[in-house]
Amino acid sequence: SGKYALAEDHEINDWMSRIREEKRKVEALQLTLAFIGTMKAGKSTCINAIVGAEVLPNRNTPMTVMPTVITHVPGCIEPVLTFTKNEPFNEAVKTLKAICKDFKKRGKELQLPGEEGGILQRICNGQLTTIHSEYRGESGICEFMESINDIARLCGNPHLEVENPLDEYTSIDEFPQISIEFACLRERVQMGLGKLSLIDTPGPNEAGQGHLKYVVKDQLRRASAIVSILDYSQLKSEADEEVRQWIVEAQKSSGVGLYVFVNKYDCRKRGDALADEIALVQYVRKALFPDVIDSDKRILSSVEGRVFPVSAKNAFYGNCAFREIENTGCLPPIDANNWVEDFGVLAYGSECEEDLQSDDIEKHRTASLMLWKKSRMEA
Repeated sequence: SGKYALAEDHEINDWMSRIREEKRKVEALQLTLAFIGTMKAGKSTCINAIVGAEVLPNRNTPMTVMPTVITHVPGCIEPVLTFTKNEPFNEAVKTLKAICKDFKKRGKELQLPGEEGGILQRICNGQLTTIHSEYRGESGICEFMESINDIARLCGNPHLEVENPLDEYTSIDEFPQISIEFACLRERVQMGLGKLSLIDTPGPNEAGQGHLKYVVKDQLRRASAIVSILDYSQLKSEADEEVRQWIVEAQKSSGVGLYVFVNKYDCRKRGDALADEIALVQYVRKALFPDVIDSDKRILSSVEGRVFPVSAKNAFYGNCAFREIENTGCLPPIDANNWVEDFGVLAYGSECEEDLQSDDIEKHRTASLMLWKKSRMEA
């Protein structure tokens, strides 16, 4: 009829790859939710809030240069990150080290500003020699994430001409994998029912225009569902428009379902046009994510009933406190973790030091659950 054309080899290979990956997911009963949003929309905070720990560090500069998979593992108290394909980054470190030596031989010093300069200095001084295949604990994972982000951006510097290690990654199995028990699923999911994984993906203003952009788009198509993170105060930004285009492409390509978290809803002000929840949900449904319809006018995807105004900040601090109480029976000292004082301010007010030093665990548990409820993440 002329309606269909023969597929080319690369298209067949792509579909074969997808089928193999879907088969593996079914056999493992694995559900993958791909989180996407622009830089500073709160994507990492939303994931950290679900987990109840800062497994994805926050920084003012882009922090997600490659997708990271976070999997719920019941009973896994300490987060463990594995990175089996670490060779491309280690080769980049060796190359950067050689460039530094070459500059010194010529009596020059290679200096770069900001984080790029910091990571280059660590490599030149021998403080960073290897990206390991395993890291444990929040601080270890934070060190790893900062290192690979800074190395990737350093390799992208046009003055250095170093091959970017990110070009070597295509499959979900090659990305960093973090295993940890999600605080919000504790005692709610029975052992052995399957595997839930969250995929932290770089947005357009993080992934850039190179190879990784296409890898992210591919992961959106292959995910069980997509979670789009919007910033309540930036609902009409150009960067969000590009994210929406990526999502619509995935919906049309594979019919993947979509959920929308409108983050920072707690920052709304009286008089805002979208302060009312019903008005906000309708705006997202009609203006930002209208129904995706195929050529036969069938609905491929709809966000009806899937738009959630939330406060990732409240959820994160509430779940961090809940996780600590359940795991250790107490809150950490105020000066031991950055989040403890922030939790106290949100839960007890600005004069919270005495409350935080209280041994009343039920009081802290109630306060943590109150923040979780206030965050609206329960839905």
